[in-house]
Amino acid sequence: MHKLAEKKLQNNEIKYKNLSKKLQISLNEKEALLKEIYHRVKNNLQVILSLLHLQIETIQDQTAKQILLESATRIKSMALVHELLYQSSSLANIEMVKYSNHFSKYLYDTYNINIHHNKLILDIDDVSLDIEKAIPCGLIINELISNIFKHAFPAGNGIIKLSLKKFGNKLLLTISDNGIGMPPNFDLQNANSLGMKLVYNLTKQIGGTIKMESRHGTTFTLTIR
Repeated sequence: MHKLAEKKLQNNEIKYKNLSKKLQISLNEKEALLKEIYHRVKNNLQVILSLLHLQIETIQDQTAKQILLESATRIKSMALVHELLYQSSSLANIEMVKYSNHFSKYLYDTYNINIHHNKLILDIDDVSLDIEKAIPCGLIINELISNIFKHAFPAGNGIIKLSLKKFGNKLLLTISDNGIGMPPNFDLQNANSLGMKLVYNLTKQIGGTIKMESRHGTTFTLTIR
C-alpha cells in the first residue's frame, strides 16, 4: 500500500514537472511572439516615418511641409512606444523617463531647435505606463511641446518644463513654458487646430482631465487616474 502511494506521488510529480515545462515553453513562445509584434510595428512605423521625411525634403510649400512634419512627429511618438516595449523586460510597460528623454531629443532635431536657446527641463518620477496609456500620453506630450516650439517663443529664447509626478493612484502630467501665452479667448474643448483637438480627445480617452493656465506663459496640467 505504501509503495503504491509512493509510486502515485512520483507519477504526479512527473506530470507536474512536464506540465510546468510545457507552460514555460508556451510562455516563452508568447513572449517571443509579442516581442516580434512590437518589433514589426516599430519597423513599419519607421518605414512610414522615413518616407514622410523624404517627402518633406522635396516639398517647397511651407504649409504642406509643416503638415507632414507634424504627422511625422505623431508617428514617431507611437513608434518609440513600441521600440521601448520591445526593449523592456516585462514587454508590458515603458519607463517614462526613458521615453521623455528619447522623444524630446527627436523633437529638438526635427524642429531644428537650439537646446541652449529653448531649454527643456525634465522632472519625471519613476513611472511606467502600459501601451494603453503610453501612446496617448506620448501623443499629448508631442502636441504640446511641438506647439510650444512653433508658437511660444517668437523672440527666440525660452524655457519649457515637462513634469510627470505620481500621487497615490493618480498621475500628474504638466507641460509649461514661459512664452507669450495662449490667446485670451482660447478654449481647449472647442479648439480649431488638430493638435489641440487631439490633446483634448486623448485626455478623455484615457479617463483623464486637463486644465490650462496662461499667465507668464502657458501651463497644461493633465490628471490621469
